[in-house]
Amino acid sequence: MQKKEDNYGDFEKVWQDAFQNESVSPPADLWDSIEEDIDGFNKKKSYHTFLRSVAAMITIGLLTSFLVKYDMPRGESFANNKVTINDKKIETASVLPIHILEGTPSSKKMLVDNISKIDLVARNNELPSRRVVTDKKVINNEESSSKYVYHELGRVDREKSEVNNNLNFISSYNQNLISAGTLSGNKRKKQTYIGLEIEMQSIDPNLKVNDQLISNTTIAPVIGIEGGIKFNKGHFLALGVKFTDLVFTTNSNDNSGEIAQKILSVPVKVGYAFDKNKWSLGIHAAAITNVMLQHKATNDTLIDSSDLSTVSLTAQVGAEFNYKLSDKYSVKLGTSYGVSLTDQSTAEDISLTPKAYSISMGVKYNII
Repeated sequence: MQKKEDNYGDFEKVWQDAFQNESVSPPADLWDSIEEDIDGFNKKKSYHTFLRSVAAMITIGLLTSFLVKYDMPRGESFANNKVTINDKKIETASVLPIHILEGTPSSKKMLVDNISKIDLVARNNELPSRRVVTDKKVINNEESSSKYVYHELGRVDREKSEVNNNLNFISSYNQNLISAGTLSGNKRKKQTYIGLEIEMQSIDPNLKVNDQLISNTTIAPVIGIEGGIKFNKGHFLALGVKFTDLVFTTNSNDNSGEIAQKILSVPVKVGYAFDKNKWSLGIHAAAITNVMLQHKATNDTLIDSSDLSTVSLTAQVGAEFNYKLSDKYSVKLGTSYGVSLTDQSTAEDISLTPKAYSISMGVKYNII
């Protein structure tokens, strides 16, 4: 901006042109006010320019320190198939030759021709000297390839531990794929199945009158269905429904006769299976809810249905052996032993707490 004394004459001319009436004159302090406003504007403009300069210097400093801290190369130049780098590895950016980016390395080794190495002598307090050595070398993919990474902006040094971490990550990712069943021929996370089984139970009704055992052991057929989930670590959970048609005799002198019962059972199993190829051995514990559907006695004086509880509980332990016929079907052979946890009789002088040993066989169908 020009000095104020240079513009004062122009100010008078503009004023006279604007006001032709010579009797109208500018205020005496008008020019001074204009000068003060212009000087204030110039000071503010200089202050803003100074702030922008300081901000630019801070930005450049932070960017430079970031590049140096993370050892980010500004670039590498290629001439006559040679790599040249200064001592601090900071130059202008350049694009890699096409022949370095082309090709697919083998699983173990890759051949890189005319890759230059920097031999820096920094063992003492002297400044490191630079020496560019060019040779042909077969680089092992497991060792040297972990030292540098090449891309369009140059070369980035990388520790071998990073490659190991990447390999470990890839390995764990593949293991997750295997456990999830996304790769062919591997186990699924869980397996849902449904099965049909037939049992033969040796039942001891354990019927006592005045603490005297009067019942005889009998054999009863049982038919049932069962569905469950088997997890990849071997644990399984199963729920089923079984129907038992039971007939047993009593040998009391006063109360001899025959008792027939129809029972619906709902077992809930938890267990663990040991798998090996097509074979599987599982052990389980179960809680069974028994619902008596029907009770008949040839001798009414023996025990009446009104003296019996409709619902009872049984604890059971068992084992089963499975053989896999195909991906969908398998057969099983099992055994179990159960004891009633509750007395089915409500009469004071009568107790009924059955015990049962069973052998079962069945077939399973894998839904998922």
